[in-house]
Order: sequence, then C-alpha cells, then structure tokens
Amino acid sequence: MLARHSFAETVSLFSAGLKKLAAKSGRPELYHDTVTIAFLSLVAERRAQSQARDWTAFIAENGDLLEKSCLERWYERRRLTSDLARQNFVLPNPSGLSGKAVRAINSYVVVYAALSI
Repeated sequence: MLARHSFAETVSLFSAGLKKLAAKSGRPELYHDTVTIAFLSLVAERRAQSQARDWTAFIAENGDLLEKSCLERWYERRRLTSDLARQNFVLPNPSGLSGKAVRAINSYVVVYAALSI
C-alpha cells in the first residue's frame, strides 16, 4: 500500500480497513490507533532507506518488524498499552526520538487528523 499511496493516504486506508476487520470480527476494541500509525511510520521509513526489490528481501533486512516488541524502542509499554494510545495516536516517548523525528511525526498526525475529519 505504501508503494501506491502517500503515507497519509496509506494511514487513512489501512486504519479504515483494520477498523472494519475488527468490527466484523465482533472485537472493535482490537484496533489500536497508535500501534497502527507508529508501525506504518516505521515501515515507511525503512522502505525509504532500503534497497530491497521485493517484500521477501525487505523482511530479510528488517525482520525485527515482525516482532511484537518492535515499537518498544520508542514507546514505554505503559504508554503504548494505555486506553489513550489505543483510541488516539500518541507521540513516542520524547527521550526515544530526535527533535527532527518528533517534528516529522507531528506533521503526519496533522495530515492524518485532517483526512479523518
């Protein structure tokens, strides 16, 4: 999806799809806004830096993305498992990011919020 759409469009489309899937399964509470947006951000960043020509090669380079703990570098468990983080995108722990990274994420949040309205 990231290859065909902008990051903001991908977040909007992917989030909507996950919400529908969770609702159809009878478990709408499974959707997690922060995990979804943060994970897509991480994948987009890695794709931009990767020379991989296909998904298999990309995963071979970035196997950590398949681990449940892949976001723990940026988020404390308590913050990531909060109801606030589940229902709304929350920024990573400030100590885990450079100022440039925080500004980039903030700009994505503004675009995502505008698309969601």
